[in-house]
Amino acid sequence: MAAGVLVGADSGYTGLVRARSVKGIPDLLGLRAWERPGLQELGRLPMRGALASHPDAESALTGTASDSPFFFSLNGSWRFGLYERPGDVPPAALVPGRIDRDWEEIQLPGAWTLQGWDKPHYTNVQMPFAGEPGQVPNANPTGVHRLRLTLPREMHGRRVILHVGAAESVLHVHWNGHGVGLSKDSKLAAEFDVTEFIERGENLLVLTVVRFSDATFLEDQDHWNFGGIHRDIFLRTTAQDGWIEDIEVRADFMAESGQGSLQMDVPIGFPQAAEPGWRVATQLFDPRGREVRRACLDAE
Repeated sequence: MAAGVLVGADSGYTGLVRARSVKGIPDLLGLRAWERPGLQELGRLPMRGALASHPDAESALTGTASDSPFFFSLNGSWRFGLYERPGDVPPAALVPGRIDRDWEEIQLPGAWTLQGWDKPHYTNVQMPFAGEPGQVPNANPTGVHRLRLTLPREMHGRRVILHVGAAESVLHVHWNGHGVGLSKDSKLAAEFDVTEFIERGENLLVLTVVRFSDATFLEDQDHWNFGGIHRDIFLRTTAQDGWIEDIEVRADFMAESGQGSLQMDVPIGFPQAAEPGWRVATQLFDPRGREVRRACLDAE
């Protein structure tokens, strides 16, 4: 299998943030997304391929995403508080302060139902609670995960994206007390642009997960239900003036002639309106690391 490297632009995605105030989305929990089937996300960036930014082509070829100075893992110990229902979460749990000084620690990624809180539930055909589809119980365990962090110097002045690999069932994101966004789709990654919320020095990230939602009726067939955050959490950064949003590659091979083709679409994101004149430099390598082809894609 051939390997490909894109240079000359950075990876990331710029998304439309709806219903956002001057800074942040007010009262995220008050939206009650767990019982609104039409509200699947707010402030979440569009789904995309798993891309990573590297300083140059050589490091992209030889390293992994975690080797890049533009990657910062948030896996590890977080402060954790579990509430019986979303309405029990006090406002102080979502903003900077020391409400968590007596909270226990939880390891992320990891389900709270496997770390001493609540309990897991296996569903074959019987739902874990009574009610018609779309109705969720009043007692709906809600986990608040809090982490204080300082960004590495290499991330300063760049566009910063928060990646949460999976959260069951509704994820709410607050950064330094500002509502960033929310997401369902509990087995898909959710990404949020947190650049505008970052402060110099210590920052506070709060991830609040509501265990059951209207989406539970779609996700719980022959399924173990584990409340919590199940996959990696990290920050990745891109350049601020322009970046690779996504990559679509279409390969074709004609067995009769032994010839093939490789077509690529590489949309570029900008902080404001699209800018003319951008090009994407590409390189194609064979399995032994030898360069096969290089080309430039011109913006259309």
